[in-house]
Amino acid sequence: MRRIPPVSCSGSTTRHTMAKQDKRSAEAVAYRRLYSTARWGRIRDRQLSTQPLCQWCLEQEIVEPATEVHHDGAHRGDIERFYDGPFISTCKPCH
Repeated sequence: MRRIPPVSCSGSTTRHTMAKQDKRSAEAVAYRRLYSTARWGRIRDRQLSTQPLCQWCLEQEIVEPATEVHHDGAHRGDIERFYDGPFISTCKPCH
């Protein structure tokens, strides 16, 4: 978990460390786990090997290696859509 630097309380020299809260819905938290599955890893690797360049950069005539795989359309936890795509290869800044 990412730690936020300590901040001073008003009028106090005591320092507190507060963790950033995850504001995702319960559904989003559940489907985020799908990204750590071996199946997703294979799909991601296959997508990046077949489409190794950022597709959005290519539309602007920029050649940039892809490092991310984007779902073309929201899957919203739909397992079939999550694993079946369609997908777009993107660079990190575009994603």
